[in-house]
This record gives sequence, structure tokens and C-alpha cells, in this order.
Amino acid sequence: MKSQELIALLEATFTERSLGDGMSQRRAHEIDDLRIPFAPGFTRTEDDITDDWRRVSAVDPSCFYDYDDKGWRYYLPAALRNYLLAGEDSLDHDLKFLLLPEESEWSPNDFVERVGLNDTQAKCIARILQHFSSDLDEKEQQQLAKWIEAYGKDV
Repeated sequence: MKSQELIALLEATFTERSLGDGMSQRRAHEIDDLRIPFAPGFTRTEDDITDDWRRVSAVDPSCFYDYDDKGWRYYLPAALRNYLLAGEDSLDHDLKFLLLPEESEWSPNDFVERVGLNDTQAKCIARILQHFSSDLDEKEQQQLAKWIEAYGKDV
């Protein structure tokens, strides 16, 4: 699938557009600022867009460590969409670490359950991870294989 087709798949799959009472990027930064310096290249804004993930133009990957499940479901499609729009051929290290962790006992089902994704959303993530597979190292490829085995069919 091409980038535009994957973006259309994201938009059709992640139909819950609003963050609601989930953790916003600004709140995640407030939590994160207590531990590490502000991520380089990311500009903090007073206008935290929470009404439609498709309008979020910058997602700081370091915030994913602090999001709740609603924050994940809101910012993950925004981040993936932004990578696809920019024509990137790889994902950020933090995002790869969280979606394709090195733990051998980990499974994508753990992630899907933790974040509260439905089966269609999990299949969409698997397909997008496949799109970025050329940049993955051997361990990440092994974790991608778990995504494909669990959710890579019928995407």
C-alpha cells in the first residue's frame, strides 16, 4: 500500500477523533518535564489540539511513555499519519521501542489490550508497521512478525 492509502486506512479505522478526557500531549510533557529535558525539535504550543487527531501536526514520541489508553488511541494515529505524510521511511526510535519492544515474552496482543484497540485498529497498525519494515533491525523484524501473525491478515 502507498502512503496515501495507509493514511486513508488510518482515518477510516480510527474513527474516534476526539481525545475526550484522555491525557493530552501538553499534560504528558508536564509529567515528562519532571524527568528529562524537553525533546529537541518539538515546539510546545498553548493550543493543545484535542478535538480531532487528524489536525495534530506534531506528536512528540517521548510523550507516549506517559499517555493513558485514550492518549495512545488519539496520538498514535496522528503520529503514524504524520510519518506517512512526511514521506518518512522509518519510525522514531521511541515509537519503535514501544510498538516493537525487545522483550521476547511480549506480544502485540499485550499492546492492543493495554491501549484498548479493536481488531481492525490492530490490523491497521500491523499494516503500517509493515510499511516501515525496511528500517527495522533483526529484533524489531522478529517483533513485526508477531504483529503480522496476530493481525496481518485481511488488512
